Amino acid sequence: MASLRTVLGRRPDKAYYFKAAQLPTLDQEEMLAIRQSWFDECGAPPPGNKLALERKAWQSAVDAGAISARAKYDAAVKKSKELQAALAARGCVEEFEPDPALMAEGQVDFLQHTSDQQQQQASAASAAAAASASTRPVRTATAVVDGQAKQFTVEYTSKFPTKGGYMVDLKLSFDHMDTQHRVIIGKAYYERYEVLPEAAIEAALALMLQLKLPRHSEGMLTPAEFPVNYFTVSEIEQWWPEEFAASFLHTTGKNLQSGQDYFWR
Repeated sequence: MASLRTVLGRRPDKAYYFKAAQLPTLDQEEMLAIRQSWFDECGAPPPGNKLALERKAWQSAVDAGAISARAKYDAAVKKSKELQAALAARGCVEEFEPDPALMAEGQVDFLQHTSDQQQQQASAASAAAAASASTRPVRTATAVVDGQAKQFTVEYTSKFPTKGGYMVDLKLSFDHMDTQHRVIIGKAYYERYEVLPEAAIEAALALMLQLKLPRHSEGMLTPAEFPVNYFTVSEIEQWWPEEFAASFLHTTGKNLQSGQDYFWR
């Protein structure tokens, strides 16, 4: 149930005063009668309550209007600042801190103001981090290094659809070392083979480990250096076509088709 502070934070341009009615028990009919009495007193539903969409805005967190998954947090930050500015313009002196868990989803709602507010914020942030970590796919694959099959682990931290496939951020764990990578993969590497995009990406990572490529690069790269931290699967195939075909077969169980079109994948 939303508090008065919550609805003020959601719609500072519409919330100005309130009247209270004590109900000994939760009675839906009596609640509707109170609302209708309020409407009758105003002569009509007051601004912000006429349309179903307007009424819904009181009942849920504010959508920041992000147009992509990557922009959700930034859009929520901007929206929270707009709402905070509107509250300050109204003369409100209380602090309104946005809920960090909802910010990550592109929504804005303000935490309740209590003596335990800092603890509440810390708990919310901790819960958001735990929820995010628990929903990240973690997969295990095998690379052949020095003639021996060795396991590595991939944690997929984010996955964004693109026009031709996906852009994936991941953490590669192997040989007591964790490294971060961004990989772009085209549909040609998974749709025609009926495998997951992650499986094809793991074939590329397995080849990187097999070739013992440096797993972290800094500064400007020379033409002879492979961009290990930000690359496309098609680049792996272009650099090492035969080796990648073998790694693809080992990882997915599928024979990679002719690479004549890999420049466009």
